[in-house]
Amino acid sequence: MGNVLEDVAGVIDEFTICQPVGLVATIAPFNCLDMIPFWYLPYALAYGNTYNVKPSERVPLTIQKIFELIEQCGFPAGVVNMLQGGVDAVNDILDHPIIRGVTCVGSTNIAKQVYSRASLNGKRGQAQDGAKNPTIILSDADTDMATRIVADSAFGCAGQRCLSTSLVFTVGKAEVPFTRAISEAALSRVTGFGLDEGVQMRPVISFPAKICNEALIAKGVAERAEVVVDGRGTTVKGYESGSLVHPNVLIGLPRQ
Repeated sequence: MGNVLEDVAGVIDEFTICQPVGLVATIAPFNCLDMIPFWYLPYALAYGNTYNVKPSERVPLTIQKIFELIEQCGFPAGVVNMLQGGVDAVNDILDHPIIRGVTCVGSTNIAKQVYSRASLNGKRGQAQDGAKNPTIILSDADTDMATRIVADSAFGCAGQRCLSTSLVFTVGKAEVPFTRAISEAALSRVTGFGLDEGVQMRPVISFPAKICNEALIAKGVAERAEVVVDGRGTTVKGYESGSLVHPNVLIGLPRQ
């Protein structure tokens, strides 16, 4: 087998060609509204393409501010463009023949729809979907440092990003001190209106998202998980009808 592989390796060439394909587009999510477009913008332009950004219709203002700065860079008209809108705008991008490549980051269902429709129309497609980021806390871990890192990851952006740690495995004697420390971090996390001073955890994107989050916690309880910190149903004075979800910590989730 070794000889066969050596023979094959001797006749395979691998190379990369960098050339423009035309107009390419990014469909960006609400939770990383400024980061995602810049994953692709410099490379698309450097290789001679023109570039469209379609931000989430839920958070349209940030990209508008960014484009005010982009206009000051002096790009020729039509080189970098912004398209606002919802589902219809996405479908226009996926169907329009002049757009040759599409990339998106979003939920698994959205990514499947974008990739399949882009491919059907003969476009280059790149679709990144949902992720899960389990973390392992070893028995010799620095509990304070591990807690700060996990808390920032889990509760940052109100937990609404694929980079968020939502599942932790403790090894050996790490279980008791880490559970106690992350519970204290959850209880002390300041939740509220994002522009208020001292707020560490902002609202989720919508009231339906709040309902969905709390339903998932209830599902964990139904599956016999123990709720160590229960943030469901809590409110912030002045924002009682807002889409605020306080931190929650569940332990003993079933292995399945």
